[in-house]
Amino acid sequence: MATLRKIWEAFRGVDRRKMQFEIDIHRLFLLTSYHRQGSESLDALGELGVKLSSEEQQRVVQDNVHKQVTHIGESLDDILLPEPQCKMPAPDACKKPSGLSFAVGSRAPMTDELETLGELF
Repeated sequence: MATLRKIWEAFRGVDRRKMQFEIDIHRLFLLTSYHRQGSESLDALGELGVKLSSEEQQRVVQDNVHKQVTHIGESLDDILLPEPQCKMPAPDACKKPSGLSFAVGSRAPMTDELETLGELF
């Protein structure tokens, strides 16, 4: 505990929340960039993380997370949505009409009928 106290005393004038936020953004930058680019460019990611400002790292993290969420959504769509040829078509002939269609009528009124109704009112 004394070691942590000494470390924080060195940063007495610095906003601790802002510093922790920047550390977290840097970690997220490294993790999301590693996931996107792979392990072959690990050293380059570390160098790039040092060169970029916190705001630029934040933007890159947002882009990386957006791409990952989009990829997950597309994968779930492929899994959950059935193939078009596998869909069973719903036969319209076997459809039972509702009670409202009996009361109102299932066909559209003719224009002559509409004119007759207009004359009544």
